[in-house]
Amino acid sequence: MGGQGQSARLSVSEAIGAHTLGQASALGYDHRLGSLEVDKKADVIVLEKNLFDVDMYDISEATVQFTMMNGNVTNRDRIQL
Repeated sequence: MGGQGQSARLSVSEAIGAHTLGQASALGYDHRLGSLEVDKKADVIVLEKNLFDVDMYDISEATVQFTMMNGNVTNRDRIQL
């Protein structure tokens, strides 16, 4: 596979950043979206596992416990509010 091996991999932090603030920046919306800050809109998920503590090959096994979209809770599986 191209011989780049480990150097071509993203860290968990880089991958999360690419899917959040990176996407918002690419669309020109990083002033309104992409990170949890005051006056920014955000969709949020809570996973059953901390992705920084899970082996990279097991990340896809982490299940969503809570979802909030547009300020509304859309899923709260096993989470008591």
